[in-house]
Amino acid sequence: MTAVVGERSLAPARPAVVVESLVLGADDLDRAAGFWSALLGLDVVRREADHTDLGHLGVGGPVLRLRREPDRARRADRSSLDLRVEDFRRASATARLLGAVPASRVYDLRRPWQEFTDPEGNRFRLFSA
Repeated sequence: MTAVVGERSLAPARPAVVVESLVLGADDLDRAAGFWSALLGLDVVRREADHTDLGHLGVGGPVLRLRREPDRARRADRSSLDLRVEDFRRASATARLLGAVPASRVYDLRRPWQEFTDPEGNRFRLFSA
């Protein structure tokens, strides 16, 4: 709760918070890294026994981290990546060639979008710019 006295706010200062990584679970880190690296054009920047980091998502954005989570039932199924693409048909075909599986029909034919799962079962959406 914020108290205001005259023109001063007595709210505590908000700490600086920066999103460092976006984490997706994977059984097979090499397969997941290959898929996301090829789809997004990111290099592998770090490999550890329990995770692999790809490059930054956009300039100054978070790193895409793939964390070993062999039990798919434990993974949160509520999060997904929304990926804006210039050419929906081409990006969709590329995702499928890399092993993505459509998880929905194509919606909105004027500005199409569709949900997919990556080879590890993580959800993502491609949508037209």
